[in-house]
Amino acid sequence: MDTNWYAVDADGHVAMFNSGENGHAPIHAEDAFHLSALYRARHPDDPDGWDTYEGLAEEFGFFLYDYGVAWDPIDTYERSVVPPRPVHVEQLPPEVRDGCKKLRLPTVRFGEAERIQPMEFFPCAYWYEEDRVAYLAADGVTVRAVRGKERQFPDFVRRIRAERPDEAARYRFEGHDD
Repeated sequence: MDTNWYAVDADGHVAMFNSGENGHAPIHAEDAFHLSALYRARHPDDPDGWDTYEGLAEEFGFFLYDYGVAWDPIDTYERSVVPPRPVHVEQLPPEVRDGCKKLRLPTVRFGEAERIQPMEFFPCAYWYEEDRVAYLAADGVTVRAVRGKERQFPDFVRRIRAERPDEAARYRFEGHDD
């Protein structure tokens, strides 16, 4: 998928979420390049001079989250950048502000949240939707059924406990703590 999407937290701060190839994204998220647009506006003599999203996030005051590594259950996004001076969404140019404000996480504060699981807030799109039935909650321990996949969840729990017992021992499977 390789989607870059943005959200605003309870404090009005902005984060970019980088799904990588295997990550998920809210179905209403736009794949946008707001950080690189901000760079081009600030550096017209060197519009392609930026190296990394980490550097852009720090320069423009955005938090940055990257999709974790787990395939099944669907992993969380992990914070990789805490900007020295977080930008408030209202400080951004109108076109960037409007794009960032489309998704809001009113109970999250990016400065405190090391992990975020968008599936706890939004319906999401991801690869192999028909086969994937579980996701890891933002606490990094609780595994829950994807909405609409509750009937398949007990089989998933049995399978992961049998096939990957060391990994399964780190998790708490919601409703299946036997």
